[in-house]
Order: sequence, then structure tokens, then C-alpha cells
Amino acid sequence: MRTIYLLISFSIYCLHVLGQTDTEIIYKSTSNNTYYMHYYSGSVFIGNNVYPLAGKENPLNWQDWYHFDWREVKNLSKYIEPYIGPYLKNIQLMEDNYFKTTIWIDLQGNLIYCEFNYPSKINIPLTVIEQIETSLKANGKVKVTPIGTPRNDMYYVQSCVFVDLKQLQSRLYHPVAPSWNDDIAIQLDDVFPTATYYTDYLNKRSYVSLCLDNKDGTTTTEENIYISGIGEAAFTLNLINVTHRDIILDLNQITVRLDEGGDTYRPRISSISINGGPRLDTYSQTEVVVEYDGGMVSITFYFDDILGMFGNYYSTYLGDYKLSLYYGNHNMFKHIIDVRYDFDYSEPQNATWYREGYIMFRYMYNRNKVGMFYNKATDTYFY
Repeated sequence: MRTIYLLISFSIYCLHVLGQTDTEIIYKSTSNNTYYMHYYSGSVFIGNNVYPLAGKENPLNWQDWYHFDWREVKNLSKYIEPYIGPYLKNIQLMEDNYFKTTIWIDLQGNLIYCEFNYPSKINIPLTVIEQIETSLKANGKVKVTPIGTPRNDMYYVQSCVFVDLKQLQSRLYHPVAPSWNDDIAIQLDDVFPTATYYTDYLNKRSYVSLCLDNKDGTTTTEENIYISGIGEAAFTLNLINVTHRDIILDLNQITVRLDEGGDTYRPRISSISINGGPRLDTYSQTEVVVEYDGGMVSITFYFDDILGMFGNYYSTYLGDYKLSLYYGNHNMFKHIIDVRYDFDYSEPQNATWYREGYIMFRYMYNRNKVGMFYNKATDTYFY
């Protein structure tokens, strides 16, 4: 009966195939079980070689004598999906790709046998198939109810559990929005006084620091060189995904805030560059994906006028500005990691996360000193 059912199920599955393709049946063993594996037309059928209902076939159509709640059968998919999910990560799936499990249930509601059918391009280890079988038998309880008087010569009912693979893949691995809690590690790369200086002297100096507020209330910072000029600036951030799924960023949601004492400025981002690419005058590329498990996206932010000019352009005015980056209403630096010391994307829980961070922008206005740096200790300007 099991063989007949398999052939019928297999024939229905292959009705759309116009010509016969290669077919193969092999046997493979784990440390505890042996399974047959039937390959045909891009599909694989797998079942345990030990059939517990041998010699116990229903003489009549079980649907005329017993019924069960189909919703209970559908819910069995939760014992399948966690095992096959990891093998869907980097595979091209079609809309009609399913993981089909045919189940045999005894009249007490216990799952006693199952067969699996899925696209052979999904490379699921046999030991994982064994784990699914074990999980289903341990948890797959379905209430079977007789229709009228129970019969003594009936042994089982049958059904199928379907997992939509395309849907499961999308649910597990479709890029998600960032939480800005601990899913992205942010690293300050370089900050430059002007866009032209940025182009010409990419690797010459590190100009400003990333300040971090520690959990105990103290602040970690570095010495800063003052930046002179008329408001042009650029800085680069590396955003590193520390989760196991892709994260998608909507660049249109990113804004900047500068605080100096009680004053707050909100400079406009003039353009951006993604992964060292060309400057985009507008956010024509509105979304960027930061890939899972350590994937990184480098974004350079350019400002043509990070602060408006005021007062005497030829006098010296020094200002200390705390620069924060916002994603919608979320401060991207509110929960930040110092990647310079102990960051490992595979073990982010072992790194040091800070409760808040900001870029310390120390800006100096002097019209005659555009593009130069100022050393406050020696009161000198230099390139």
C-alpha cells in the first residue's frame, strides 16, 4: 500500500512533465536509520526503509470511517520549518516549490510514518531529514475521530503537510529594517574638512574622533584637530551587520543633527557615496542592503555647507559640535559599538556596546584659511 501510494503521489506531482527524465533510487544510512531516496525530474522522495504498517493495510477507504481536524495537520509545519530554513538562504526558488510531508497517523492520533518530497536542488543532509522525522513523531499528535461505530480492521489515516518554500525563504531572509539596538555596528572611518581635500588626501590623517559615553557615565574620546574652512566637510561610516539576516536601509530616512551648547543645527546632506562609488547628488538610490553575518556597507556623507557662515568671515571662531545621525526618529549612535578594539561580528555579545556616541566636530571659521587645519596648542595653521 505504501509503494502504491508513493507511485500515485509521484505520478500526480509529475503530471506537468512532458517527457521522461532520469530517475534513480538509492539507499543511504545514518547511524540509526536507513532511508530510500528516489530522484526524479528535479525532485527527491525520501522515506524510512522500515515501514511500521507492513501487513496492516486498511481494507476500506478510511475517509468513510474516520476524520480529523485539518488545521492540526497544517500546524505540524512548525516542526519542519526550523530544520529546512537554513538550507534556503542562498538558493533560487520558484513559486510552486514546496516541502511536502506525507504522514501516516494511527487511530490514537500518533504519527507513525512519514515520507518527504521536495526539490532536489535543496541540499538537505540526510541527518536533518532524520531530525525532522524524529521531531514529527515526538510532537505530531492529531486527534482522530470515528464516524459512527469504530472498526477493528482499520489502522491509520493519511494526510500531507505542505511548507511553501518560497514563502518561508522570504519570511526568514527578506531584508528587514534596522532596529538600531544591537543589529548594526557603526564604525567611524575618516572625516575630512572639504570634499576636495577628501579626494586628494584620502589616507593622510584621522581628523576627528568618535566620542563614546560608557555605561558607567564616563566618556571615552580622543584629541582633536580643529577643522577650518567655510562649511564643506565629509565623513565616512562603516555599517556592519551582526545578525543572521539581511538588513535594508532607507537612505531617505537619514538626517544629521549638530549640537553646540544650547544651539542645535540640522545641516542638509548634500550628497552621499556608497562603497566608494560616485557621489550621488540626490538619494537616487534610496535603499541599500547590509548583508548578514558581517556584511558591511561604507557610506560617505558630504556637506557643502555643514554650518552657515556668520559674523566676521576673517576672524577665528572655534566651535565644538556634537554630530549625531538619525534614522527617522532613532539616534543611530544611541547604541553603538567601538569596533577599534574588541569587535567580532560573529560574537557581538562579547564586544563593548556603549549607551551613546557622537562625532566630535571641532570647526574653525576663517575665510583666509580655507582648507587648512589649526593646532590650538601652537596657534598655527597647516595643510
